[in-house]
Amino acid sequence: MRKQFVIGIGISIVLLVIVFWQTDRQALWEACLAANYWYIVPSVAVTFVCMWLRALRWRLLFAPIKKIGIHSLFSATMIGFMANNLLPARLGEFVRAYVIGRHENVPKTASFGTIVVERVFDGLVLISFLILSVLTNSELPDLVVYSGYIFGTIYLLALAFLMMLVLKPDTGLRILDLFLNLVSDSLATRVRGLIRSFMAGLEALRSFTRIVMILLMSFLLWCVFALSIHYGLLAFNLELPFMGSLLMMAILGFGVTIPSSPGYVGTFQASCVIGLAIFSVSRSEALSFSIVYHASQYIPVTLVGLVYLWMDHLSLRDLRQAEVVS
Repeated sequence: MRKQFVIGIGISIVLLVIVFWQTDRQALWEACLAANYWYIVPSVAVTFVCMWLRALRWRLLFAPIKKIGIHSLFSATMIGFMANNLLPARLGEFVRAYVIGRHENVPKTASFGTIVVERVFDGLVLISFLILSVLTNSELPDLVVYSGYIFGTIYLLALAFLMMLVLKPDTGLRILDLFLNLVSDSLATRVRGLIRSFMAGLEALRSFTRIVMILLMSFLLWCVFALSIHYGLLAFNLELPFMGSLLMMAILGFGVTIPSSPGYVGTFQASCVIGLAIFSVSRSEALSFSIVYHASQYIPVTLVGLVYLWMDHLSLRDLRQAEVVS
């Protein structure tokens, strides 16, 4: 984990240097001062609606394993996103599995399996918005278009593999072994153990009806989140069409998957600059938006997550136990 942390910090620093290089600092500061911060209020409110929708979708994924109350799932979700903001190596997903397992006495590996499915559906929804943007806007940069192709291929392959693990697990595991033979024995053993242990979390994929419900919930969740971005843009008098907010959301969603410091520092700013450049927004305006909007996401989510952590009688040190899932 220490190596991942160092690499993430390095990438964040490099990206911050790149995006701030030759940026008009005075224009950036003036844009921050001129912003209408009242728009941040509904933006933050919509963010918490998204967290609630995440918990509702998670309940659908857990349905074949155990019926879990929405408050327990929301608490674990907030703690997990807080952990991503404060802890290294993107431990937030493992933390969510750890916390819900502790709350509800379900295997943490099964919990982690539901989170893997959740992330694959998130990726497919974001890819669909990116494809829609490509079809409706022929002037997208090659970087965005090619990234869409790459991420789309990865997520479709991931979904196909998960479906194979559900429908024909022996075949899926044999295919996995073909690839694991190319890596070290210790890593292969660890991956095999992890895949076998979280297969219980893939039970939601056995029902076509549930798959459709999860997909629809995923589209709703991300459309609502795009509304949060839309309000954030309005604070800086950036009146993009809602399709533009959907594209920004997709670019941000994939951008923050790049390794970085806790809280996505650097990757968030670079994604905003790249995304808003498509709409001819200057770098200083894009950076001012990225700083304010990032803070409006980071601070409330972290504070609420810490409150839930305290209510659960846990500490950040306790959350490092989540590493046992990995």
